[in-house]
Amino acid sequence: RRFIISFFLLDGKLSIFEPRQVNSGIPGGKFLERIKVKKEGEDGYLTDQDLQIGKVVPIFARHWELLDADNNTCKYMEAHPEKYPHADFEKVL
Repeated sequence: RRFIISFFLLDGKLSIFEPRQVNSGIPGGKFLERIKVKKEGEDGYLTDQDLQIGKVVPIFARHWELLDADNNTCKYMEAHPEKYPHADFEKVL
């Protein structure tokens, strides 16, 4: 199943939404309300820096593999390489 994870930089909260899939029997909709999510096994909350494409992120005992990000998110990360070194085009090459 595929989900959309949204992280809100303004307040550090996260939400998870499942898009509707026609004729699948899965209605879609909100999976997780917009809340701050504690890191599993660590102190503190998940941050935008914890969410990297290709990474598996534990959220409430479920493991979420981050497969992609929208274009605006990728541009934002590339514009801030000091904060997102995994998105620094020159370092990756």
